[in-house]
Amino acid sequence: TASPRRLLRAMVDAVRFGALSRPGSGAGLARGQGSGGLVASASALGLGGGFPRPGGPSWPAMGHSSRPGSRSGSRPGSAAGASRGAGLRGSTSSSALPNFTAGGGFAEFGSSIGFGGRGSDIGSGTATGSRDGAAQFLRKLGEADARVRAEAAKALGQLGVRGDPAVSSALLGRLTDTNRLVRKNAAEALAQVATRGDEEVVVVLLRFLAHDTWFVRQGAASCLGRGIAVRGDQRVIEGLAALLGDDREEVMSSAIDALGVVGRVGDSAVIGVLLEHLRDRHLARPKVVNALAQIAERGEVRVLEALLELLGEADEETRQAVITVLPRIATPGDEALARSLVTRLEDAGGAIGVVAATATLLGQLLTDAAIVGARPLAIRALLRRTQDAGECWLVRRDCIGALGRIAAKGDGDVVSALLPCIADADGGVRQAAVAAVGAVASRGDLRATAALSELLGGGGGGSAQAGETKGERLPFLRLPAGEALPAV
Repeated sequence: TASPRRLLRAMVDAVRFGALSRPGSGAGLARGQGSGGLVASASALGLGGGFPRPGGPSWPAMGHSSRPGSRSGSRPGSAAGASRGAGLRGSTSSSALPNFTAGGGFAEFGSSIGFGGRGSDIGSGTATGSRDGAAQFLRKLGEADARVRAEAAKALGQLGVRGDPAVSSALLGRLTDTNRLVRKNAAEALAQVATRGDEEVVVVLLRFLAHDTWFVRQGAASCLGRGIAVRGDQRVIEGLAALLGDDREEVMSSAIDALGVVGRVGDSAVIGVLLEHLRDRHLARPKVVNALAQIAERGEVRVLEALLELLGEADEETRQAVITVLPRIATPGDEALARSLVTRLEDAGGAIGVVAATATLLGQLLTDAAIVGARPLAIRALLRRTQDAGECWLVRRDCIGALGRIAAKGDGDVVSALLPCIADADGGVRQAAVAAVGAVASRGDLRATAALSELLGGGGGGSAQAGETKGERLPFLRLPAGEALPAV
C-alpha cells in the first residue's frame, strides 16, 4: 500500500511538470518526454477524495474519467497507449489505486495514468485549477508528518500561484517549523510565490529578523535575499545589518548574502558595514567578499585595498574568494594595481599562500590587453619564482599557470623556462607546465613537441626520483599532454 508521503510525492511530481486542476475536471498535467515520461490527465488522477492522515484507516478511491477498460492517455478518455519502456507501465484495469514497487517507484498507475502524447497535449491548466491544487497542499502543511509538510511546501512553490495572501501567510508560518527541511522548502517556496516588495510579507519577515529563535532569523534573512525585498529598502538593510553580529554563524551568513542582493550598487553605507565586518575573524568572510562584489562599483579604492590585505590571510577559502572577486571590481587597465601585485610577488619574505594567490591574481588581471607596462615586469617575476628550485611547489605551480595565461604565443624565453618543469618531480608542477607549454609554444616548436610526446609514451616524462620509466603513467598528466600536443 502506498504511504501518504509517496502519494503526495506523486502529486508533487504532477504539479512540478504541469498544472493541477480541479478534482474531476479534464485539465491535464504533464511530465516531459523521454525515459520515464509521464502524461496524465487530472481527471484520471482525481484528487477530490483528499488524502488520509498517516495511520488513517484506508485510501479513498481516486476517480478517473476514462471509459471503462480503456487506457487514459494525454487526454481524458483517450486511447493513448502506454510504452513499457517509459518507466511506468500502463494498465487496462479499472483500478485507479496506485501500486508501488519495493524500490519506491511506480509499477503502474492503473488506468488512471497513460503514456504517449506530447507536452502540447496538456489540458487547460487554468489559474483556478492551480488555486484548487494550492488548497490541497495548504491542508497538507498542517500534517503531523514533517516529510509531508516539507513536500507540501515545495509543491506550493512549484504551483507558481503568485500574490496569493493565503499561500504566502501559510508559508510564512512554516518558517518557524521545528523541522529544517520544512523551513528550507518554505523559504524557497515563499520566494517563488511572493511578489517583489510585497509589503505584508516584508513586514512579517522584518519582525522575524528579531525573533528569539535563531533559525527563524535565518529563514527571514534568506527570504529577503531571494528577491522579496526591493533593492535599497532601508528597513530591510538595517534589519539585516543588525544580524551581522549574530552569535549564530548561519544567521550571519544568510544576512550577508541578503545584503549583497538588497543593497544598491555603490551604496556607501552598506559597503562600509561590510568592510567593517570584513576585519572580524569569522567563517563568513568569503561571503562578505562576494557581497562586496555585488555592491561595490568598479575601481572603489577602499574595497580594493581591503581585498588586497586579505591575500595575507591564512584562510585559503578567503584568499580564493578575493582572487575571484578582485578582477571584477578592479578598473580595466589598472596599471597601479598590477604593479602593486608584482611588488608583492617579488617580496622574498612573503608567505607561501600569499605569493601563490598573488601569482594567480596576476594571471587573471594581466589578460587585460590594456595593461601594458606591468606585463613584462610580471613575467620576469613569475619566471624567477618558477625557476627557483628551492621554491615551494604550490608557488611554482601557480606561477606557471599565470605564465600560461599572460605570456605571448611563441615567447621563446618562457617556453625554455617551462620545458624543464614538464619533467619536475612534483605532479602539480608537471601538470601546470604541460598546459602552459601548450598555450605559449608556437606551432611547429620541436622542443615542445618532443617533450609532450614523451609524456604520451616516448620515454621518461617524469624524473628518475619520481619513478617514471616510459612515458607519464598518471592519467591526469597524460590527458592534458594529449590536448596540448595538437596546439604545438
